[in-house]
Order: sequence, then structure tokens, then C-alpha cells
Amino acid sequence: SALKETTTWSRRSRGAALGAMVAALTLGTALPHAVAAAGASTGAGGPPWRLVVVVTSAGALLGAGLALLLRRSGPHGRAPAAFDRRAALDALRRRPVVLAVLGYVGHMWELYAMWAWTGALLAGTAAVAALPTPSTAVPALTAACVAAGALGCVAAGLLADRVGQPVVVLVCVAGSSSAALALAVLRGAPLGVVVALVAVWGFWVVADSAQLSALVTRSADPDLVGGAVAVQMAAGYLTTAVTVWLVPVLAARASWSAALAVLAAGSLAGGAAVLALLRDERAAQRGPAPDRTPDRASGARQGLRGPT
Repeated sequence: SALKETTTWSRRSRGAALGAMVAALTLGTALPHAVAAAGASTGAGGPPWRLVVVVTSAGALLGAGLALLLRRSGPHGRAPAAFDRRAALDALRRRPVVLAVLGYVGHMWELYAMWAWTGALLAGTAAVAALPTPSTAVPALTAACVAAGALGCVAAGLLADRVGQPVVVLVCVAGSSSAALALAVLRGAPLGVVVALVAVWGFWVVADSAQLSALVTRSADPDLVGGAVAVQMAAGYLTTAVTVWLVPVLAARASWSAALAVLAAGSLAGGAAVLALLRDERAAQRGPAPDRTPDRASGARQGLRGPT
């Protein structure tokens, strides 16, 4: 996978490398919204959806061609292990891998639902609906708010190589869940406040994605990294199917505020798993606690000597 290949190019700057890769993914996610906004404003290429399909399909073909021509493993790569159906399950025998995967699941609970429904969230706010051309403004604002995450990915990657992935993930979880909860309360605020909150949410919601992947790759047995990443991706993307379906149901039957609160709760649950991982790592660095049990032989000798 792309994640595994990226980790073969650097050990010291793994966080920054993975952050740059996910930043590119984030910009690619924002691109269709930008194309839709351009199509709606100019009328170029017929209906906006047609232009979106043409541009994104061309981009996918270009990316595939570049991968075929330029892809190669870095100097820190390892020879592929023999295929083993049990590799993925074997990777989960390590507690750090399990905690990192759980952190990723919490992250994905929030991320793709945010990306999928930001446009509908913005369109449903009174401030955006009052704009002269909401059909152009909604995709343009969505593109900007999603693209803000690319900056978050790069910043988180650079910081992670200094302070460690778990700390950065916890900061990102705090930022994204706080933004989601603030938006749940302030959806009726003026346009500038609403857009700023969604942009801040977009910045934080994806910033920890690469660092959670780095946690999985560094925690797994080097021979089982592929299996660990496969489990991570499968669990994460399966989770997105739940929340992408759940958010509009909650928004229709309860409110957008309820949907946002549920997304924040999932993110916080993932953060709890990463916090447990961080505590384990710090406990391991301190080493085992010294044995303070009195030595019986020494105590007996002290008793024979008596007070001095």
C-alpha cells in the first residue's frame, strides 16, 4: 500500500512523510468540490456533475500512470514476507497495535462523515442559505474547509517527528472534537463564525490520520506491517460506512447538533485508546518499579546487631 511504501523512505521523518502523503489525499478530496463550484459559476462542461466526473477521472488516470512509472521502495524497505492468511491476526497480538487501530477507528468515525456531509451541513445553515448564489458558494466553501486539512496534515507531521505521534494525535482529537461540538452549538451564528468553525474542524479532523498510520507501522512486527495496515484500513473504512449513513439519519430525525455530537464522541473514544498507548509507552520508558520489599536476611542481621 501507499502507506507502507512511504515508510520505507525515512525513519527519522516518518511522520512528516506520511503527513505529506495524506495532505495530497486531502487536496484530492477537496478537488471535486472546487470543480463543482467552478462549473456552477461558469456553466462550463454542461451540468456541474459531468465536469466533476471528467476532471476527477482524468486525475485518477494521471495518478495511476505516475505510480506505474515512478513507484519504487525506499532504502529502508524489507523484502516482502511470504503470504500468510494469519498475518493480519498475528499483528493484532501486540497491545500497541490494537490501541493504535482503535485510535484510527475513532478517527475514521469522524473523518469521512465530515467530508461527505460538510456541503449539506453548510447548505442547511441560515447564513449560507441567505447568500445570493448558494449553489456556487456551498461547494466553494466545502472545498476550502476540506482543503484546510492539508495544512493540518503537514503541520502534524512536522510536529510528530519532534514530540511523537501519540501526543500529536491527542492534540488533533481535542481540536476536532472541540470544533464539532462548538459547531453543534453555534450553527445559527453569522456566516463568518460558521465557516471559520467548519474550516478549523477540517484542519484538525484529518491532521492525525497519517500519525495514526505511523503508530500502527511502528508498533507492528516489521515482518507483519502489511497485515497490520490491512487490518487498520479495513476496520477504519468499515467504520466510515456506518457514520456516513448515520449522520443524515440523525440530522433528519433529531438535529445536526446531535449528529455532530455523535461524531465528536467517536473521535474522543479513539483518543482514549491513544492516551492508553501513550501511558504504556511512558511506563515502559521509566522501566519497572524498584522492588521495595525488605530483604529478610538483611533485616535479621540488623536485628542481631541491635541499636547503635
